[in-house]
Amino acid sequence: MAKATSDSRRDGTDWDRFEEALAEGTVRGKRSATVEQEFEGFDEAELAVLRRLATRARLSRSRAPLVGNVVFLHGITGSDLATVAGPDRDHVWINVPRLMTGYIERLALAPDGKHEANRKYRVVATRPNKRYYARAILSLRARWDTVGYAYDWRRDIDEAADGLAKLVRERFPGKPVHIVAHSMGGLVARNMILRHPKLWEGLEDPDKVAGGRLVMLGTPNYGSYAIVQALTGEDRMMAMLEKLDFSHDMRELLAITNSFVGSYQLLPAPSKLSTTLDALYQADTWPKRTAVSQLHLNRAHQFHASLETASTVSATRMIYVAGCQQPTIVGMNIAGRGDFDYVLSREGDGRVPHALGLLPGVPAYYIDEVHGDLARNEQVLRALDDLLESGSTSTLATRP
Repeated sequence: MAKATSDSRRDGTDWDRFEEALAEGTVRGKRSATVEQEFEGFDEAELAVLRRLATRARLSRSRAPLVGNVVFLHGITGSDLATVAGPDRDHVWINVPRLMTGYIERLALAPDGKHEANRKYRVVATRPNKRYYARAILSLRARWDTVGYAYDWRRDIDEAADGLAKLVRERFPGKPVHIVAHSMGGLVARNMILRHPKLWEGLEDPDKVAGGRLVMLGTPNYGSYAIVQALTGEDRMMAMLEKLDFSHDMRELLAITNSFVGSYQLLPAPSKLSTTLDALYQADTWPKRTAVSQLHLNRAHQFHASLETASTVSATRMIYVAGCQQPTIVGMNIAGRGDFDYVLSREGDGRVPHALGLLPGVPAYYIDEVHGDLARNEQVLRALDDLLESGSTSTLATRP
């Protein structure tokens, strides 16, 4: 039976095992089957980078005590998802062979967004995907007691926020804790602050060294226009899924992925939209083939209104790292039902425009990087230690 995603002991063991595999598996052909399994999906160039980070982490931990505690949060689609039915467990996301044979249909949610569409299966988030986040977690493990929080990004962010609170209480009871969050993970963290304010207060070390900060990497604090393209099937990930999946066409794929209430919560916040764009929150504005849910649109509207309360922004305890100089959708027009025109500029990371990412009063740093690679960029990873320990860094620019 699958354990809950907040089982931080399993997470720590998982990364210990990964570090050991990196130390053992230096030559292809001489690796054990276990090591080969750990390295699935990595090319030799990436393994060389990870091996260097793992070696640094081990040496650093052997020479000095850890500075403090960190929980790392991934972004949307950033955790592995498995389906469980009795004793059987299947890795579905991200598993190319399973996606090719149509297993994505197991991930569909019921119309209420609260239950699996197929009650035969229980879906669990097992770990942050190593291909996306191994660099970040290995880098942090050099100086911090680090746990990766895997949440189910399909579901309402309220569920993920409550799961984060549970993990922190169980893994670091009464201790100071920093949070590093990529993309959607920052919304999970801020929603935890809203729903568990006393816990957030208790995570702060008086000197803010061992814990108490939230570092957001490209978080769409006010949403993103890129999610509009995901909901209409124009997004590159949806195009890749359509090519991979031999069982479903785009209409059928959208019926599955547009059941994910968490996606809707990444839509541009109503407070940032012009009056004419308020129509984004009406299902009959969207193409008929997309099966966009009015219930989920209503929930997203409510979510943004709640998250924008002042209590979710602690300017002295938060830091934002923004990608810049990437072609990014910064606005849109609605010419008719399903007829969307987009406005591009380089004031963003390719997914999140600065106007929808930055929070008032929160210090921001910038780097010429795309959204998906912010948690992999070596310059960002070098800056994280400074940002967590002191709240500032000279490694990143303070202007785009």
